[in-house]
Amino acid sequence: MKTRYKILFAVLVCFGVFSISMFNTQYFQPTQGEVANVTFAEDLKVEFQDKPLKLFQLQPPNKEELNRHRGLVAKYLPNAKQDPSIMFKMDARSGLVVFNRGMEKYNGEYRPNLPEPKEAADIAMNFLKESGMMPKDEEQLKLIHNGGLRAAYVEGGKRSVTVDKLRTLTYGRQIDGIPVTGEGSKIVINVGDNGEIVSGILKWKHIAGEGKTISPRELKSESRARAEIKELIAKEFKGKAEIKAVQQLYYNGNGRFIQPVFAFEAMIYTEGAKQPIPYYGMIPAMNQPAELVGIQRNLSKEAQEYIKQGSTKQLPKQSDNQD
Repeated sequence: MKTRYKILFAVLVCFGVFSISMFNTQYFQPTQGEVANVTFAEDLKVEFQDKPLKLFQLQPPNKEELNRHRGLVAKYLPNAKQDPSIMFKMDARSGLVVFNRGMEKYNGEYRPNLPEPKEAADIAMNFLKESGMMPKDEEQLKLIHNGGLRAAYVEGGKRSVTVDKLRTLTYGRQIDGIPVTGEGSKIVINVGDNGEIVSGILKWKHIAGEGKTISPRELKSESRARAEIKELIAKEFKGKAEIKAVQQLYYNGNGRFIQPVFAFEAMIYTEGAKQPIPYYGMIPAMNQPAELVGIQRNLSKEAQEYIKQGSTKQLPKQSDNQD
């Protein structure tokens, strides 16, 4: 289960496109009776957190922080006519900061001298501290992926050559050891030639205060959570589905709050497909969620349409443990 927990969190973090659910005052209630085409894996156990959950209110960056962020690309902007990739964008309301110091020299066959992954991680952390991009709640910052950008080109008209262009460090958030999923609470830093900082994305709001502890009465029971997950999948897709994992996590949709959710992983089965298609989503964990909660998917529009029109014959019958 630990491995599945990490995989589900990583997938939910890496995909930042959401379909918004209903407002909390109109959030759907599960219908009476069974949702026959959606089942739970026989060995599935909903993973609850072993510590009290909280509701956190978020605050956008202040004027001092915003002015500091503007300096990230100030000395590079005069070269923007020669290198159109140089840019800076900031949204004070959402806390979004995006910058690029220039990608022109990385085009074509250029082979940058990239640092090793561990060194790149150290360079990125030093940059966050020195530039003022490091969150106030630094202990919540967690490196969740150390990857990069790789390009391919044809050499001599004969063979394909791949070149590593950048090292990419992706950071997420954990609160009291509980991962935060959603499109907020993300930092991405790209490290390039000889360790230079090329670009970055900051989508991070500070937490105001200590947060409000949520009482057990305010949280959904396991049976209700199971019923809502089944109903949600049934409304989204035709065909059969098997839910493989459910965990409590925190969610930040880049709004005003961080709140708990039930994140789930399901497999969608449809006629003609050689393999089931993975589906990742979430529902609010609170009976009255603080704000909208989105659904994340690892699906193209074509795949979604294919599933909605699919058959319901391929998933073998599974027992549905409700407790």
